[in-house]
Amino acid sequence: MSQGQLEDEDTLDDQPFAGHLHIGAPQVPVTLAAVEEGNTSNPNDKLQEHRYLKVNYESIVDWKLTTDYLRCNPNFHGCERRDCALIRTLDKDGIDKCIFVRLLFMFKFTVSNHTFELALVLPMDAPTGSRGGVDRDLGLTRLRARPLASSEFISLQSIVRGALLVPDHDHDRDFFLVDLVDTDMFLRAKLLRSF
Repeated sequence: MSQGQLEDEDTLDDQPFAGHLHIGAPQVPVTLAAVEEGNTSNPNDKLQEHRYLKVNYESIVDWKLTTDYLRCNPNFHGCERRDCALIRTLDKDGIDKCIFVRLLFMFKFTVSNHTFELALVLPMDAPTGSRGGVDRDLGLTRLRARPLASSEFISLQSIVRGALLVPDHDHDRDFFLVDLVDTDMFLRAKLLRSF
């Protein structure tokens, strides 16, 4: 098929189809090397890692501005440190919600004249199973990390505030939310548990 025929095929592809999706408008087959060559990044595009973040947020207790200091460092005084945060995101239905995440990598990415402040995070919203949301003995909210392969990129602007999550050494991928660090976190955790 010629390129002209392929382009005409795009406009004629309005037939009903079964299933979830139908892929159309096929193009002339090319090698992976050709795709890679045609999509090389601009040498002026830069990625710069950052290992420290200050987050200003308004306390829901007294509406005063408060600052959290978060670290994401593979070697912070000889130990790995990956702090956690509460972020604002959307669920699968596009509804606004808050979840806890662990910071894995923070960076600025500059493309042309645009700079994006991003983080690779591990969401802590996997189902906790039969142990439930609140630990019976400690009274702390139990969270479970998704598998590492489910890590996501987020805008740093989506971070609401820092969070203290302590690993449950008896259960891999489980963490406890220490909501007693301040009244703001206590109230936010209470609100999150009510949903």
